Amino acid sequence: MLRNFRDFGGHPSRHGGTVRRGRLYRSAQPGGTAPDALARAVALDFGLITDLRHPAEQAMSPSPWPEHWADRVARHGMEEAGIQAPHDALLALRPRDIGEIDAFYLDLYETLPFDPAYRRVFAQTLNALPTLEGPLLIHCTAGKDRTGMLAGVILSVLGVEREAILADFLLSGTANDFGAGDPAVLARVRGFFGFDVSPAVLDRMISVQPTYLPRFFETVETRAGGMEAWLDTIGVYAARREAMRRALLEA
Repeated sequence: MLRNFRDFGGHPSRHGGTVRRGRLYRSAQPGGTAPDALARAVALDFGLITDLRHPAEQAMSPSPWPEHWADRVARHGMEEAGIQAPHDALLALRPRDIGEIDAFYLDLYETLPFDPAYRRVFAQTLNALPTLEGPLLIHCTAGKDRTGMLAGVILSVLGVEREAILADFLLSGTANDFGAGDPAVLARVRGFFGFDVSPAVLDRMISVQPTYLPRFFETVETRAGGMEAWLDTIGVYAARREAMRRALLEA
C-alpha cells in the first residue's frame, strides 16, 4: 500500500459510537508507489484526495492517480514564489542539532492553523465530508505534519479524545520507512542542499514528537478561543460539523 498509509477511523467518540472505518485514510505522497500497491489504493475509489503539498513538491513527485480523478483532488493552491515546503525550509536552515529541529516544527504547528491557504483547503475538505461519495485520503509528502494536523481536526470534530488523536498522530513515527540512515536519503540531502547532516539529526527531522500536535491545539485555544470557534472562522459551521458526525459516526 502507500507509504505511511492507514485508516484513522475506529476511535470512540464522546458524541456516542465510533468513527467509521473505511472512510478516512491518510498517507505519504503516492508518487513512486509500486504498481500493485497503487492498484490496491485506487481500488478504494477515493471520493476526495486532499493533497497538502506545495506545487514544487507535486512537480517533483506527481500523483499517479487515474486521469479521470482530476476533479477529486483538492489542493491549497499556494504558488507564491519563494514559499517552500516545511521540510525544505527546515533543510535550508542547515539544522545541526535536535533543538533547532523541534523549534522549527513547533513554530509550524503554531502558524499553520492561521495560514490562509491551509485554512481554505482544510475547510474545503471538512465541508465535503458529510456528502462525500467514497472515502477521503489526505496526504502531504511524508504524511506526518500537515496531514497530522488535518487528521487531528477531523477527529476533533468527530468527538475523539485528544489522547487518542495524539496516539494516532504518533503512529507516523513507526509507519514511515524513509530510513534516516539510508545512504540514498543522506545523498539526496547533500545533493539538494549542499551539506551533510548526521543520521541522528535527519531521523529527528522525519519523525513526529508528542509535543508537536498539542502545540496546534494549544494555539487554536489561545488565539481563536477553541476548536469550535476556530472552525467557525474557516467556514466550517456548527450545522456542517453535526452533519459530519451523522455521516461518520456509527453505533
